[in-house]
Amino acid sequence: MDTVRWQLLKNKSHVTLAIIGWKLITAAILTLFVLSVVAACSTSSQSTSSNPSGLTIQTHTVQPTISSASGTVSTARAYVSISGQNFVYNNIPIHPFGATMYPHWNYYGTLHRGGGWTYSAFRSYIDQIIGMAQLAHLNTLRVTNYFDGVPYGDWYNATVWSNMDYLFNEAANHGMYVILDLSSFRDKTLKQGIYPYDPSLYTSAFSWVASRYAKNPALHKAERESPRHSCRG
Repeated sequence: MDTVRWQLLKNKSHVTLAIIGWKLITAAILTLFVLSVVAACSTSSQSTSSNPSGLTIQTHTVQPTISSASGTVSTARAYVSISGQNFVYNNIPIHPFGATMYPHWNYYGTLHRGGGWTYSAFRSYIDQIIGMAQLAHLNTLRVTNYFDGVPYGDWYNATVWSNMDYLFNEAANHGMYVILDLSSFRDKTLKQGIYPYDPSLYTSAFSWVASRYAKNPALHKAERESPRHSCRG
């Protein structure tokens, strides 16, 4: 009987820790929840498109608002709010339509997935993805798996975040948004066999990411969970 009680108490403590962890992580996500001043995009019927590079996107056709500046990012800053079920800015509904960026990058004859983020040359692939997204009339890219090529705990890898900066800047220049998926922290921790819902594992790193991107004009939001539908490119 004592063994059973001990096991029940142990399971209850894990559930409680997970709940506390998600609450703190959610608070960090809300800190990052910002957006640039971009006009609302018009929508039309759902469609499926493909291209020679193998990116298949199932989404709604939308014409994103393109920045008038060709080489600079707007200095305007704005925070997104929620009205009902809509994202809004200045009472104007914002409708994100996009795809997930799962790298499929050939570099000198080698295929790179998430590990491609650790190469400076990965920027050419980012350009390719943005171009493909524009052709598909998308206005949002979700980014994840960016820690696949770094050792566990290397949350501040200079090349990864330099490439991320480039993605944010180019997205803003093309009138697009970025969803920064924080589940890459969790996934890297899970692969080490470590319980991933201890908020103390990421508190400092999340604060660092927040300070880096909280006012970036291309940031649509940050999230911890993966959406139901995604694509590979």
